[in-house]
Amino acid sequence: MHLDTVEWLLKAAKGNEKPEKNTSLDDSVNPGVKIVVELLVNVVSSKQYAIKLVKDYPEFVVKYDNVLMAIARTFPSGLDFGETLIYPVLDNICTEIMERAKCLLLILHIEKKKKERERAKEVLKLVCEAIDKSHIANAHSHYYTGPILVAARKNDYEVVDAILSRSPEAIQYKDEQGYDIIQLAPSQKLKCCIGAEFQLQRELQWRKEVNKLIFPAYITKENIFKETPDMVFTREHENLMKEGEKWMKVVAESCSITAGLITTIVFAAAIKVPGGINQEFGIPLFIHNTAFTIYDVSDAMSLFASSTTLLMFLSILTGCFSEQDFLHRLPRRMIIGLVTLLLSTTAMMVAFGTTLYLVFCYQRPWMVAPICVLAFLPIAVFSTLQIPIIVDLFQSTYARIFGKPSNNFRIAFNLNDIRLYFGK
Repeated sequence: MHLDTVEWLLKAAKGNEKPEKNTSLDDSVNPGVKIVVELLVNVVSSKQYAIKLVKDYPEFVVKYDNVLMAIARTFPSGLDFGETLIYPVLDNICTEIMERAKCLLLILHIEKKKKERERAKEVLKLVCEAIDKSHIANAHSHYYTGPILVAARKNDYEVVDAILSRSPEAIQYKDEQGYDIIQLAPSQKLKCCIGAEFQLQRELQWRKEVNKLIFPAYITKENIFKETPDMVFTREHENLMKEGEKWMKVVAESCSITAGLITTIVFAAAIKVPGGINQEFGIPLFIHNTAFTIYDVSDAMSLFASSTTLLMFLSILTGCFSEQDFLHRLPRRMIIGLVTLLLSTTAMMVAFGTTLYLVFCYQRPWMVAPICVLAFLPIAVFSTLQIPIIVDLFQSTYARIFGKPSNNFRIAFNLNDIRLYFGK
């Protein structure tokens, strides 16, 4: 991991001068070639993306696919969602207060990840350019076979995109088991979702995205068992669909019971108002009190929201469960049901708190504080438990998980490449 030593060794292996164009780089003629390649591989494997070394020794980069393979295996991940959000804020704060080098350890860590990724992208670009320059068109495909499969397994989309932009036929490469990059779904991506419903939804999203990438005729093409891709998907995910249906019904049943209880309570509270009514005119005694207005509005909101919750979850319980329902329809109803349940619970506690204030807090203002604390406690507990599920459902259903389509691949892909799908 000492780059200065590596650079000295590289110069020594080359005889302190660059070889002429007619000089052979074959291992049998120049055994130092293998040493140079291994040194470059070690540099990349230690995640020190030395751009200068790659620029100075391009002829060794293209000798084998070892260097590109090392990049594919060690390509650094980008910033996660939290770091992406917090970096601009911390960057602005630290710039105004003190020098960036003396700022928080968190922003230094984020900057290190960003710089490492930028260096890795530059090295990747230089290696691919060196491969392209050292071979005639369509004669360098074997250099990309191993690296693109490794990158696909590790979910290094930058490496996959860089290879496909230069060699579109690489999408057809297969490993020793006969799988191509479309069938090499990263396990960490497939297992990142908790719960059968989230997992099935992510699988459906993957299938929908893959359908956009493959040749249209392949979508309905049958395998040796006379099964289309849709039939295979249904068969392979049969158990997952049953688990997702079971999870949905359990949640819907539990929330329906809660919503039913809230509806009953707030409906009874709307009939029997606090303080009673004027027997002569039938008007509530506290009608001119601001707290009573808050009670009335919150009680009505709770009733309407709980009724909506009940209807949403009943539609889940009584509806039919198909594959496509788990993509949008069922998650959308679940989101609406959970949000309205949270709203109805909050409004109910507000109505109950104002009732206590109207009945017991006359000339005793000190009771307002404990009433507010006790009313806020169940709201906080319920929000803590339900909001993460709502956020996960919303992100899983509406957030973009595959990123924007790359323009590089479209520019490099031309009509002549379509021949690959029909054979020579």
